[in-house]
Amino acid sequence: MISRDLCPSAIAFDINAACASFPYALGVAQAMMTGRRDLRRVAVCAAERPTVWADYQDRDSSVYWGDAAGCALLQTEPGPGFRLIDVVLLNDNAYPEKVRVRHHDTFAHDGHYSYQQVLDLTDKASRQLLDGVGLTPRDLVAFVGHQSNIRLLREVGERLGIDWQRQWHNVEWAGNQAGAGVATAFSAGWRAHTGEIRPGDHIVLAAVGGGYAVGAALLQYVD
Repeated sequence: MISRDLCPSAIAFDINAACASFPYALGVAQAMMTGRRDLRRVAVCAAERPTVWADYQDRDSSVYWGDAAGCALLQTEPGPGFRLIDVVLLNDNAYPEKVRVRHHDTFAHDGHYSYQQVLDLTDKASRQLLDGVGLTPRDLVAFVGHQSNIRLLREVGERLGIDWQRQWHNVEWAGNQAGAGVATAFSAGWRAHTGEIRPGDHIVLAAVGGGYAVGAALLQYVD
């Protein structure tokens, strides 16, 4: 539907890495645009309706869900905005059954195990991403983590050495928006802090999804 309305000949396909879908899609788009000179603009969209498949009778899996959508436009032409510097994608497939959405069924996961996985994988992917370009968490002006709950975001920040004031988040009013959470939290944070971001400032987006999959993207603001 989107490709038909915008451009009938646009390439359109789905990428599903659960809650990590947005950074995964950014990585795929970046790779495609690097390899194809004719691919000048790509819309990376994340739309989720987790309230449809949430099981509110399961106390371990039932959280404050929120339906949401976000979109980022990537282009090869130089201009003001954020430059996508690099993306790191990792997986830990040892226990995929710990988090799942069965076909035509509801979401279920091992809450304690998943919490630890989000902490460990976010830390691992974010550090690998920053190490690759010679940066540290102290060099970031903002960090946008997996929007599942406030306690987890604070603990991620403590591990990485990123104070709460540098985290952009919206889970407290938007809920856990699954794959759209990082996109909407980044958008809301950018609106709130537009006047504070300076050329050269770096931001990391990181999210963990089922399987477990983790994606982390490094952005730099350019004027």
